[in-house]
Amino acid sequence: MSPKTGSPTLSVLYIHRMNSLPDTLPQVLTELAGSARANLSVTHLNGDDDETEVTYGTLYERALHVLHYLQQAGMAPGGYLIICTPSNEQFLDAFWACQLGGITAVPVAPGQTHQHRQKFFNVFDQLEDAYVFSNRATLEPMHAYAEERGLEATSKKLHAKSISSNEFSAELTRGSIQASAPDDVALIQFSSGSTGNPKGVMLSHENLLTNVRAIEAGADIDERDSWFCWAPLYHDMGLIACHLGPLVTGINQYFLPTERFARRPLSWLTHASEKQATILSSPNFGLRHCLRAMKAKGAQGRLANLDLSHVRILFNAAEPISADLCEEFQRELAPYGLAPDVINPTYGLAEACVCVSFNPETGPLRTRAVDRKSLKVGQHIQDPADTQQQIRLVGVGEAIPDSEVRVVDDAGEPAPLETVGHVQIRGGNVTRGYYGQETLRASTEWLDTGDLGVSDGHLYIVGRAKDTIILNGVTYHAHDLEGLCTAIDAVGPEKSACTSVQLPDSGEEVVVVFVVHRGDMEPFVPVVQAVKRALSEGAFVDVHRVVPVRTLPRTTSGKLQRYALVEDYLNGAFDEALQKLDDAMAASQEAPKPDARTEVERTLLAIARTYITTEEVYVDDDLLDKGTSSLALVEICEAVEEHYPGVLDLPDFLEHTSIASLAAFLEERLEA
Repeated sequence: MSPKTGSPTLSVLYIHRMNSLPDTLPQVLTELAGSARANLSVTHLNGDDDETEVTYGTLYERALHVLHYLQQAGMAPGGYLIICTPSNEQFLDAFWACQLGGITAVPVAPGQTHQHRQKFFNVFDQLEDAYVFSNRATLEPMHAYAEERGLEATSKKLHAKSISSNEFSAELTRGSIQASAPDDVALIQFSSGSTGNPKGVMLSHENLLTNVRAIEAGADIDERDSWFCWAPLYHDMGLIACHLGPLVTGINQYFLPTERFARRPLSWLTHASEKQATILSSPNFGLRHCLRAMKAKGAQGRLANLDLSHVRILFNAAEPISADLCEEFQRELAPYGLAPDVINPTYGLAEACVCVSFNPETGPLRTRAVDRKSLKVGQHIQDPADTQQQIRLVGVGEAIPDSEVRVVDDAGEPAPLETVGHVQIRGGNVTRGYYGQETLRASTEWLDTGDLGVSDGHLYIVGRAKDTIILNGVTYHAHDLEGLCTAIDAVGPEKSACTSVQLPDSGEEVVVVFVVHRGDMEPFVPVVQAVKRALSEGAFVDVHRVVPVRTLPRTTSGKLQRYALVEDYLNGAFDEALQKLDDAMAASQEAPKPDARTEVERTLLAIARTYITTEEVYVDDDLLDKGTSSLALVEICEAVEEHYPGVLDLPDFLEHTSIASLAAFLEERLEA
């Protein structure tokens, strides 16, 4: 992004900011609330006719009100508050109450799945004497989940440590502000996606302010800008980049609830157009979700007045960047004024608050076409021998101010340019350690990100060094997904391996599951369905392929070699087995299937077939057996809602996952 006309240079702006701004978050909000910028705001767009504007001055007062209740409950400086609420407004009130009271904020997703609830209790059990901020609608299912699993003591502790927003009075009562130091821990970000023991990244006021100021300077953000976001606030993109960044800079910010974006993705674009927002942000799956919605019937009418000419930056982060997807998004939105160079590929991780690098200047995507076989540590990247072996790496720019990035070999020595290695970082935005560690790392030490990359002066991320899978902005641990497969009787322990694979044609990251199987393919067909269902229900993961393998490669110490499976898959080693499996699956579907018997069944079947295009769907099929992704389920639910307004909620839909069952439920509701 080139500097705006009349704006100071990056170095001058950055030095000025570093020398003039307060050095803790409570000082930032206190100063902002007492300044001429107090009337700037956070606007929550909760529905078509439901818009709430909260000025920074009001946010300060509301946070003090929540702080009163935290302190009444016994919270003191240095304590931990788990913030678990679906309301963005309540989340921010509680977050800033923590900052003003010297309390460490711990965001946790308030999801309704067993996976989300298990993670909540994993975090609750890890933290010493932690309190929980939530509401009755969120807490009651948590208690039920604990009691179902015999965790009565944990449920009792949760009851004693819960602070419910339902109990707050309307009368404004202020808490007592407590001083904080720059190196105090302001926020703990627990790793997402794991059902094991998630790691808590400890971030100080200094870490957070260093990062958001560097983003501000590097992106040349000033009072002429505004930021529009749909990412959840419990995610680092939503909280740090999209909320703290605009607040520290002193500009307007807009939030669309994540659930609303999932149901109506085009509302992100239409509202951004109405508000004339200049800065947007989204991971790959958000861009892809919008593109799919644009192709739906009636979408063009909803976009008739769309004007994105004011957008100057669209940060693409939180997932491996797809060049093809970025180019398609820019091409499809160009008729609506989106400039051809606004997408800015960005690299970051929780250990660096949110951002490590991005491209400081506008321009076309910086990509490198390389041979996938040359993407191993210590190898110099090679030009592709043919398109089948080609991978397009996307440049994620240069390190932001006060942050350093380097690529090293296996021995920890700097790697030559254009040589694949481990990505390491250090700087004022990098965590000093994780919750529960006895010792903290020094700020001058390099931190290994777990990613592999290559540099030609600009950084390119190659993939994950460790066995993690990033989908839709969420990190899944391979062993967690394999645990879901282990619970299937036909699979069992030590017989599956879950990996992510980048499809050569689209660049999309997908999940492929390898399962040990010997013999004919007919008995393996129900295993495929069971694996897809287990990962869809247990983790909302859409499985691209279930691959039968005779054995799983392991090291001499018994560790799975998932990378070897990926290489064999991409090189066609399993093509013959997969063709036999496809034939067996096709044969299993040749038996007569019942037709739709009622008008409601016919309507629902047409809707399901619109969004599930990879295989045939019949009235008695369970949609979860199709490995349907969570986004596809939401789209189906939304389409059903359009046909039968006010009759169906998403929880009802998830309880009736076959066409026949859902139709019977709807018919009963409609008759009532």
